[in-house]
Amino acid sequence: MRLFGGRRPALPAAAGALELAAGDRVLGWAQDATTGAYVVASLHALHHLPGRTDGDAGTSAAAAAAAAPSALGAGAAARWTRPWLDVAAGAWEPRTRTITVTWADGSRPAMWSFVDDRVTFPAVLHDRVNASVFVAVPVQLGERNLGQVALRKDLATGALVEQVSLRRGAASQDPEVAAYVQALLADLREQAGL
Repeated sequence: MRLFGGRRPALPAAAGALELAAGDRVLGWAQDATTGAYVVASLHALHHLPGRTDGDAGTSAAAAAAAAPSALGAGAAARWTRPWLDVAAGAWEPRTRTITVTWADGSRPAMWSFVDDRVTFPAVLHDRVNASVFVAVPVQLGERNLGQVALRKDLATGALVEQVSLRRGAASQDPEVAAYVQALLADLREQAGL
C-alpha cells in the first residue's frame, strides 16, 4: 500500500550516489530551489545531497551557496545524513513550498524551498518523525512550559534514546529543572520497560 500517492521518479544522478544501509530505502525527495541541493527522506534518516542549481554541470551547490546564502548556513553545500530522531519538527508553508526543519539538539534550523509543485516530502517527513517518537511528555514547572523529554527510536537500529529538548532560556543548569527532567525520564523509562 502506498501512503503518499504515486511512485516518485528515481533520485537524479546529479544528486550523487546515496549509499543506504541494508534495509533502508528512499521514501521521497525534493530539490531546493535556492541551492539545487536534494533533500532525501529514507526509512532511517534525512539526507542532504549537494546538487546542481541549473542544467550547467559546472554550477555546483557550493557555488550557489556562495552566491546566495542559504538558511542552512555553512552546511548548505555539505553532504550530510541525520537520523530521524535528530529531527524535532518540520513546519510546511504550502504557498511558498518551503519546509523548515528544527533539530532536537537546538542547532540552527534547516530551510528548503522546493522546486516541484508535486511535493510529497512534507508528508514523508511528518511520518518519519512521528515513527521515531516512542513517547514524549512536556516539561512544565508551574505555568512554565520549558520543552519536552522523550524516548526516541533510532529507526535504523530500533534502540531507544533519551532526548531532552528545552526551550531557549530554559535554565537547564537550574537544579529544580534538572531534577524534574530526570524524574520525567525515569518515568518514561519505566513506561517503556527499560
